[in-house]
Amino acid sequence: MSVSVRDALGLECFKGVKVIAGASGLDRIINRVSVLESPDLDDFSTVMGNGDFYISSFYAIKDDPKAQMNTLRLLVDTNSSGLCLIDLYMDDLEPDIKEFADKAAYPVVMISNFVPYAAVITDIMDAIIKNKEDTITEMTIRSLLRSSVTEQEVTTTAKSINGMFRENMAALYFKYSSNQGAGIQGLKNAYRDKDHWSFLKFEEGIFILTSFAKEPKERINMQLEKLVEDIDYYLVDYRLGISRVHHGLGSLNTCIREALLSCQVAEGNNEKRVYYNDLGVYRLLMLIKDEPELKRFHDEIIVPLENYDRQKGTSLLNTAVAYVENDGDIGKTAESLYQHQNTIRYRLNKIKEILDMKGVNGSFYEKISIAVKIHKIIK
Repeated sequence: MSVSVRDALGLECFKGVKVIAGASGLDRIINRVSVLESPDLDDFSTVMGNGDFYISSFYAIKDDPKAQMNTLRLLVDTNSSGLCLIDLYMDDLEPDIKEFADKAAYPVVMISNFVPYAAVITDIMDAIIKNKEDTITEMTIRSLLRSSVTEQEVTTTAKSINGMFRENMAALYFKYSSNQGAGIQGLKNAYRDKDHWSFLKFEEGIFILTSFAKEPKERINMQLEKLVEDIDYYLVDYRLGISRVHHGLGSLNTCIREALLSCQVAEGNNEKRVYYNDLGVYRLLMLIKDEPELKRFHDEIIVPLENYDRQKGTSLLNTAVAYVENDGDIGKTAESLYQHQNTIRYRLNKIKEILDMKGVNGSFYEKISIAVKIHKIIK
């Protein structure tokens, strides 16, 4: 991923920013940040680069709309990423200039003149550098997920990630909704003294790689539970996967796999958190989720129910899902669906009839349970 103008506008220096034109171009990528105050565009054009983001007060051309339009044309022609105007000498652009920027999807934003140029440049460049670091980190994690990676390679990589890692390891991976930057930072600050732990950005989420010295299992579990509680405290909307505790740095890839898998199940089941120890059959299903036979098994059971519901306006599939989620307990299923138990029994018998499973009580729950779990994975 790269830093876009939209990403930059979320930085502290852009607090109170106004997008005055070209809002449809906010996803343009920023490669560099430059100051544009030269009145001689011909000289300046020779150093303009693709993806440059410019800061200017338009001092030299503040009273010259024609020159302002020419400047915007040049910025668009050189494929720069956007223009940040300081409201020192002007607080808006002429309508025809803004119309040009809108058509070119070229973002023009306005910020207070009390914001130093240096703050804008520093904050954006720090974000770009951090983004590059995150990209390297993501590549490192992907290297650990290779099926051919050796234990020695994992150990070496673990030491390169954090030379302070201790001998027992566990991983947590969570995905979170946008606009929770403050919560993420608060969580990191709460654990800044844990120099033997690492927070790593990966895809749409964050890994917390924890390590522990040789200490009682109960003490390790207490620390992990405290971390889970803190994640819940700092974040509003998230999906969390927690691995088991493994011994040795060479087990880091296993921790990462388990946390990723658990998070995927949390997403599929719409649960806040899932422990790898509690996955049950999901541990196997997730490993073969792309196998054609798994999809065929799903379609043989789920599709007939979907078709029947669509044709008759019933909710047999929802009943089957609730039945599995309540471990085959008809009473709890009825309660969760606000239905009478006899209604649930009728629906289950109807499902058996549609699937031609009458008289096979034991294997019925087994098959419907696996099919529902596959359905959640696919969905």
